Amino acid sequence: MTNTSSVIPNKYKLPLLLSLIVAGLAGNYFNFEIFLNIYFLFGSIFAMLVLQFLGLGRGIVAAAIIAGYTYVIWNHPCAIIIMTAEVAVVGWLMARRKMGLVLADTLFWFITAMRRACVVAMTVIIGALSAWWPIECARAQPVGGKTGERTVLFLGNESLPPMNFMKDGKPAGIAVDLAEALAKRMHNPVEIRLMNWTEAQRLVLADQADALLQINSNKERLKVYDFSEPLLTSEFTIFTSSERVDIASMDDLRGLKVGVEKQGLPILLLRENPQIIVEIIPDFVQGFRMLKTGAVDAVVADRWVGSFVLASNNIHGVNLIKEPIIRGYSAIAVKKGNTPLLKEINSGLADIRRDGTYDRIIKSWQPMEVVFKTREQLHRQVLMTAGVSSALILALVAVLLLAREIRRRKRIEATLVIANKELVFQNEEKGKRATEL
Repeated sequence: MTNTSSVIPNKYKLPLLLSLIVAGLAGNYFNFEIFLNIYFLFGSIFAMLVLQFLGLGRGIVAAAIIAGYTYVIWNHPCAIIIMTAEVAVVGWLMARRKMGLVLADTLFWFITAMRRACVVAMTVIIGALSAWWPIECARAQPVGGKTGERTVLFLGNESLPPMNFMKDGKPAGIAVDLAEALAKRMHNPVEIRLMNWTEAQRLVLADQADALLQINSNKERLKVYDFSEPLLTSEFTIFTSSERVDIASMDDLRGLKVGVEKQGLPILLLRENPQIIVEIIPDFVQGFRMLKTGAVDAVVADRWVGSFVLASNNIHGVNLIKEPIIRGYSAIAVKKGNTPLLKEINSGLADIRRDGTYDRIIKSWQPMEVVFKTREQLHRQVLMTAGVSSALILALVAVLLLAREIRRRKRIEATLVIANKELVFQNEEKGKRATEL
């Protein structure tokens, strides 16, 4: 490895090191998410510049500091170890094997990728072999329970993504995943169906189904249903057109048309105020389109559900009122008096919370959550982005100027070496002539 560090004046080394570390941290902060929590990070570029300009020791220190931010993203130190090892290995290959930086870094990632690919392949093969037999035995069987026992039927709202929705012809969603984990701890097998929500509630009351998945309690429902321990947190909030600035709370909905689903807590809540004009929407996708066209003035929905529908259907121009009109908890409901099933459901919920299954399921769905920002937050983010971008540009300019100065000094050194050789040659010639005389 060319000893570039010796060419840089000592007074510039510390400012350059700190500038590159700050730029690297900023590069990791402003990462690019490829998909599903997979990120492209820019910080390692600046760690490599430290290695190139300031040497192996400072490069390793810079890499460890810059990679430290990855712990905030992934909550584990694996990326810190890999990124620090990258600089150490690349620096060693450049110094001992006389490789170029690009070739050494390519070799490092090729070997790393090959080893990880082998581990993944072996894991997949072993997992597939160990899972094949249970899958064959369980094919066409409901979740949980034993063969031949009565199946417990859970019903959910088919149009409530990401809580409950159909995907590739099968029930999916956060509540569905929780119900499947719960089913494994129940004595009887469990079947989960998603359907029209009004019909689902009718079937449970008619003893044609056993439980309702993802439902909020109220005075009317408490008369006919018994509710389990909390399943998920619910925040029902107002969605309005981005052009409206006159709606900030439920009081502002008086005299306006508000879209809600036919069955659910929002419609019961809105009907308590006769001045609010309730408009039934077939589903939230249609409801938000009605909002865009002005057919309704607002839509009330669960915060997470409404945000998911907007993002997944690429609907723009809709604002979310920050403060919800009501907070609560959803649950699993059974017909009034079905105490044995309710006790079994609560016991299963306690088990999945205790062993960490609940938290793992919630965390797996967090990348699907949509984050809304106020105009003030967006303004601050723009200013921060501009500031960090300016710092990155200044750091890049400083590196380019430094590289230019290094090249200039090397040319001067080369010229001095040639001049010194010529001077030595001339002195030797003069010495020879003086000896001859």
